Amino acid sequence: MPVTFPLLFQASGEDDLATCKTEFERLYRRETIVDVWGREVIFGPDNCEHVCTRGTPRVWDPRRAARIPWIAIALTTPDYIHPSHTTSSRQVYLVEGRLAPPDDADWHRFMVCVEPEDARRPKHVYFRTAYPPDSLAYWHAARNQAPRLYPPKKRR
Repeated sequence: MPVTFPLLFQASGEDDLATCKTEFERLYRRETIVDVWGREVIFGPDNCEHVCTRGTPRVWDPRRAARIPWIAIALTTPDYIHPSHTTSSRQVYLVEGRLAPPDDADWHRFMVCVEPEDARRPKHVYFRTAYPPDSLAYWHAARNQAPRLYPPKKRR
């Protein structure tokens, strides 16, 4: 079910990295975030920089930085969770919808990558990164990764 995303965080350039870090700390490192399965999400001290940059070498990406507030939405109300199609030890939370207010016509997609702790039933996952997909093909590759972990498939 589509979500209503909060408005984009205003981060226009690399000079805004300090502001982004402050917002990231406020949202994710001061309070406990629990995912849809009841697992505590552990955010590391360098996670914000990875969210706000991309590629090798790492370069500022305003599309990623602006979506910092969307991370909690993806973790707590995902449309789907799949094994990562790029890194076998990770899981990807996928969520899509429109910006608030509801008159925004653009459709947005967002992905959050976590790595569960090594345990049979992990109680923690480690946040790795979050980003909007570069293309619809990338989104579909992530979404079609089998097996889907969440929501569970209905039994007939």
